[in-house]
Amino acid sequence: MSASSTNDARFQKVFDGRETWSLRRQLIVPIGATILLVALAVSGITWWAVRDSERRWAAEKMDTVYEQLRVASFPFTERVLEQIRNYSGVDVVVIPHEGVSVTTLDPNDFRDLSSAERMVSEPSGKLTLGDRVVHYRTYDASRSFRDVEVKALVLFVPQPRDTRFLFGPVWAPIASGLISILAMILVTTAVGSRIVRRIEDLESQVVRIASGSFDVVEPSGPDDAIRRLSISINSMSSQLATAQDWIARTERSRLISMIAGGMAHQLRNSLTGASLLIQSFRRSQPGEPAKELTMAENQLKSAADAVRRLLASDPNIELVDEPEMPALAIQEAVRDCVAMYAQHREVSLLWESGGCDGGLWIPQGSAVVGAIVNLVMNAIEATGRGGEVRCQMSTEPSSHSVCWRIADNGPGPDPSLANAIMEPFVTTKKEGIGLGLAMAARVANRCRGSLAWRRKEPYTIFELTIPCTEKANPG
Repeated sequence: MSASSTNDARFQKVFDGRETWSLRRQLIVPIGATILLVALAVSGITWWAVRDSERRWAAEKMDTVYEQLRVASFPFTERVLEQIRNYSGVDVVVIPHEGVSVTTLDPNDFRDLSSAERMVSEPSGKLTLGDRVVHYRTYDASRSFRDVEVKALVLFVPQPRDTRFLFGPVWAPIASGLISILAMILVTTAVGSRIVRRIEDLESQVVRIASGSFDVVEPSGPDDAIRRLSISINSMSSQLATAQDWIARTERSRLISMIAGGMAHQLRNSLTGASLLIQSFRRSQPGEPAKELTMAENQLKSAADAVRRLLASDPNIELVDEPEMPALAIQEAVRDCVAMYAQHREVSLLWESGGCDGGLWIPQGSAVVGAIVNLVMNAIEATGRGGEVRCQMSTEPSSHSVCWRIADNGPGPDPSLANAIMEPFVTTKKEGIGLGLAMAARVANRCRGSLAWRRKEPYTIFELTIPCTEKANPG
C-alpha cells in the first residue's frame, strides 16, 4: 500500500470515529442551559419578591390595627374584638397578665395553638390554623399599652387566597423577561446554527483536502473571520494542488531521466554507427548523394536531437555549449530538416526571411535549430493534411534579437493546458511525452531569450526570440 493510501485511511479512520457531540450542541446547549438557569433564577427571585410583598402587606396591616388598639379607649371584650375583625379582617388575641385570654379566633383554631407562651417566644411568623394559613405577630403591651392588665397582643392575618394584587407590580417584568428569554433562545439557535454550519463546511473541505481532493469552495457568509479562514483554506488547497502536480512532474522527470541515462549510451552508439556507415558508403560511391541518403542523414540528426532533448529534460543536467551560427544558416538548417516531413504530411510550408542578412549570429546554434525544428514539426502535426504552416524570421532592432514566428491554421492547443503547455510532460498527443516545447523554452531561457504563444484566428502562433550579435560578413 502506498503512503498516500495509508494517509487517506488514517484520516478516514479519525473522522469516522469522531464523537457525535457536534459543534452545534457544544455551542447551543451551554447557551440554552445558561438561559434556562437565568429563567429559573428570575422565577425564584420573583417568587421571593411576591412572598416578601405578601409578608410586608400582612405586617403593615397588623401594625395598623395594633396602633388603633393601642390608642383606643374602649375595653377589649369579645364583642369589640369581633367588630375589629369584621372591618379589618384581623383576628386578635388579648393576653392579660392574669386570667383568660380574649380572642376572636374560632375555639378549635385557638386550641390548635400550643400555648400563649409560644406566641410570645416567637414574635412573628406564619402558621396553619385549621384549613387556613395565617401570618401572626406578637406585640409586647406591658409597657407601651394603656391597659396595664394587658400583657401582650397577638394579631392574625389570613394569607390571601387571591394573590393577583401581590403579583401586580411584578407581572410586567416577568412577562418581558420570559419574552426576552424566548427571543434570545430563538436568535441564539438561529445564529449559532448558521455559524456552526459554516464551520462544518470548512471541516468538510479540510477533510477533502486531507484525502487528496483540492477543489476550491466558494466562500459564503459575511466578511468575517470564518470567511477569511475559508479564503485561506482555498489558497492552501490551490498551493497543495500545485505542489502535488509539481511533485508528480518531478517524479516523472526523474523516472524519464533514469531511463534516458540507461538508454543514452546504446542509442548514441547506434546512431554513431549508422552515421559512420553512411559516410563510408559516400566515400565508396563518389558523386552526388541520393536524396534518400540525405533524408536518412537528416533522420539520424533528428534522432540525435531527440536523445539530447530527452537528456536535457532533467533540470539538473546542463545543456552542452553549442557554437554560434548565423541566423540565415539556422533558417536553412531548419528548412532542410522539415521540408521532406512537411511534404510527406501534405502540408504547405511557407518561409519568410524578413530581410535578415548573414551578419546576425545566434548563440547555441544547434540547440536553437533543434528548438525551431520542434516548433515547426508540432505545427505540421497540428494543422494536419492540407494545412498551412508559416515560418517567418525577422529582426527586432530595439532588443537586438531575431524572432522566429511559427504559425499554423490548426485548432490550437487544448484551452485547459494553455498555462502549462510549456512544462515538461504536458501534451495532448497520444504518443507524445511533452518534452519538445519544454526543451524549446529551456533553450530560449539559456540564450536569454523567450518563447511565447498566442491564438489569433485562424492561426496558432509561437514566437521564439533569441538575442543576436552582429559580425562582419565573411564574404
